[in-house]
Amino acid sequence: MCYNYFDSIGENKMNNKDRINYIDTTKCLLILLVLLGHILICFVYRGNEHYRLIKFIYSFHLPAFFLITGVLFNKKKWIENNNFINYFKSRVKLLLIPYLFLDLLGGFIYMFLFNKVSKKELLLVFKNTLLLKTNVGGNWFLISLFVSSILLYLFIKHFKKIYILFMIVLVLMLYKYKMKIVIIDYLVRSTYGLLFMVSGYSLKKIIFSNAIIKYSYIILFLLLTITISQFNDQVEISSCTIGHPVLGFISGITGALFILGISYHLQNKLFNNIGRNTLIFMSSHYILIHTFIKLFKFNNNNINIIFMFLFVLFSELPIIYIYNLSKTTTKNINGGI
Repeated sequence: MCYNYFDSIGENKMNNKDRINYIDTTKCLLILLVLLGHILICFVYRGNEHYRLIKFIYSFHLPAFFLITGVLFNKKKWIENNNFINYFKSRVKLLLIPYLFLDLLGGFIYMFLFNKVSKKELLLVFKNTLLLKTNVGGNWFLISLFVSSILLYLFIKHFKKIYILFMIVLVLMLYKYKMKIVIIDYLVRSTYGLLFMVSGYSLKKIIFSNAIIKYSYIILFLLLTITISQFNDQVEISSCTIGHPVLGFISGITGALFILGISYHLQNKLFNNIGRNTLIFMSSHYILIHTFIKLFKFNNNNINIIFMFLFVLFSELPIIYIYNLSKTTTKNINGGI
């Protein structure tokens, strides 16, 4: 297999505490870019002064999350020990259960803040969550990440060339694809995510080397991402659109390598803490953005953008603290399980 010689390198490096913090910092920067992108998209239109920035951010911020998942995949633990059941259970615990909790909670919050409280609205909240239509915009990502993770396991364990062909064909379909059926939407998003997961898994040796943390490479990856993203249409995985598939893939890889490289030099406790809690950040920042728009008169100027960004960021910190406190309390009640 073409993957074998990458595994021991990636897994040995992952035992290094600095490297774990480095990944957490990367996830922090990516979720902050997600936040900034969603704030800018509130009023963007073609020709808007922020449109080029949005194209740059969207070209890699979510692909990089998929890529990191591939980097962190432990073949020895899951594949060589033939441990699919435990792997599946771990993905359910890590992604599906939080999705159910956070999407229902978000739906209730939306109902109380923005809609009338009624039996009809209450049933709609449960319906949206259970049918994967989601009450909170960002929660589709948790489902897609779950499906991609399962596909990654199957891909690595049963690697055959036909799977590569199958994946490429589906990615090419994204170029003209328009959403129609929810399940198919998730399959398309997850297949695109799988492309970056496999890339991350295959690039472990490079990613955990000292090469990408050199400033010369960081600048190179940044310039490549900026250039390619401007030649491509806007990437929007949630809408199953990636513009030109080759340009979308290349900018996703170069952007991920850029953010991984720069993260090594920006490690600090705040970034690491946010990076360890991107799941709750992903699910709650939409609600905070809409709350800000409701509370304050929002228009297209840089001061309001900065104000909204800081409002959401500093509102997230106590939410993250309370969420982690609740998990700790539940763990203690259950005897530390």
